[in-house]
Amino acid sequence: TKENGELIQVSGTIASNNGKVAGVVLYDEGFLMLTGSWNLSSTKLYLRDSTTRVNPSWLYFGVGSNDGLNQAALGADYITASYNINFKGFNETQVMTMFAHAGRGQVNYSNNPSFLQHGQNMLEYTSSRSYEQRSDIKIANTVSSSYTDYSASFKRQVYVSRIAIYDDFRNLMGVATLSKPVLKEEGQDISFKLKLDI
Repeated sequence: TKENGELIQVSGTIASNNGKVAGVVLYDEGFLMLTGSWNLSSTKLYLRDSTTRVNPSWLYFGVGSNDGLNQAALGADYITASYNINFKGFNETQVMTMFAHAGRGQVNYSNNPSFLQHGQNMLEYTSSRSYEQRSDIKIANTVSSSYTDYSASFKRQVYVSRIAIYDDFRNLMGVATLSKPVLKEEGQDISFKLKLDI
């Protein structure tokens, strides 16, 4: 409760040990260091090797995890011991909130090849010196109809799937990808709220 890194024992078989500092937390390094050497129980177990029984203490917390000790070395005491750690942390994260506005009559074109009708000849003229694209290329009608095998009247609309973030000098800083594309019709005003952890 002091939040000074002390790990304080609050309960146990031997009540006189409650309130003692059993170790410290090194927050910046991400370590828990257990230093409490007092007896946690009067029962002696094989916790160091198979020849000497010792009283359980905080020094033996997690024995057998990654120290070469196993059931063959410690016998039945190894399988009767269990360990558990529960903790939670708190970390402040600064968040930058940005808005991307797609106004009415804007954001009505896509670079996706499916935006144009399939099977059109895209080039008017090309050579080693020039490239000219046709000016009458048709846009695909993506408006869904209430009837099967029938196309609804054409309306300009796009699906927004990514939003580019630029600085004041038009340098690309990042790209936000939407989990699901959002339909943007010609007559709509849409604003996207972007949050960036910094």
